[in-house]
Amino acid sequence: MDIGVSIGPYLGRVPSLPSRFDFTEIGLGEGEVPLEEVEPADLSAQLASANLAAAVHLPYRQPLSTPIDPIDAATAEYLDTVLETAGSIGAEKAVAHPDARGAGHAPASLAARMEDVSSRGETHGITVCYETTGYAGGPRLERVGELATRADVAICLDVGYAYLEAGADGVTEFLDSYGDLVEHLHVHGARRRGDTHIPVGSGDIEYDALAGAIARAEPDSATVEVFTDDLEYLSSSADRFLESLDWHHSGWSVSSILWCQTSQHGVSHARAWLKHKLRVWSGSGSSPEASCFDNGTCKTDSRMNLSHSGSRLHRRDCGGSHSS
Repeated sequence: MDIGVSIGPYLGRVPSLPSRFDFTEIGLGEGEVPLEEVEPADLSAQLASANLAAAVHLPYRQPLSTPIDPIDAATAEYLDTVLETAGSIGAEKAVAHPDARGAGHAPASLAARMEDVSSRGETHGITVCYETTGYAGGPRLERVGELATRADVAICLDVGYAYLEAGADGVTEFLDSYGDLVEHLHVHGARRRGDTHIPVGSGDIEYDALAGAIARAEPDSATVEVFTDDLEYLSSSADRFLESLDWHHSGWSVSSILWCQTSQHGVSHARAWLKHKLRVWSGSGSSPEASCFDNGTCKTDSRMNLSHSGSRLHRRDCGGSHSS
């Protein structure tokens, strides 16, 4: 899975983005980077210099579907221009909001508008992915799935919004029902009290609980949509998200690779994190290595060897070796 980071309209951030990201998601058009300010050749050169691909977030202040056909036609034409610009910088994914107003909420009408914009994206070599924004006032989670199925278009699952709307069970059910359409993710932390787009791991979202459903859906890409300029928070959010997928994919029988932020936290932090995970799994009976425990206490301290290779830490304990 390719991992990117959102920079919104702030193109000046491209050169400083961490090398651990594969792409950056840029806000183009109304309310973001005005199209007349985009110099495709210059922006493409900046992205190439930073070794980054591009994705875009389409403008969303104007609904796709309204009761007035000429308004919808004008919106589609404008989005086509945005998609053309996105294609000129090599973008292959574009995120759109499946919003409507009034009678434009009718499923046939909104699905038709979604299909039209997606078709326009295809002409520019771009897959348009419709975002799940129910928590933020957009169509509810299930409705996005139904509309995307009807229009045969791709979905961007905003994990934070979806979790706040439907909880872990609801997100899992959505992915199990519509995962074949989920091609892109927005990942960030969030709290039920209303905080969103905070670093992954700092809120209420249980990424570990969602990892299995995300893995089954096999999305191509995910954007870290954390609203901060702090590069450490952005990198650690990516690592924590991938870490949750690693634990699901590998399991103890195949791999025990830790995606830890050694540059920020060091080996001692990684050891403490691993011990916590082991306690959780032992207490729930879900860890195959229950023999590592005695009365709920981890016995691996003296045998745990953590050595880092690149950005990964490898754990070897309980007399066995685990690697990917």
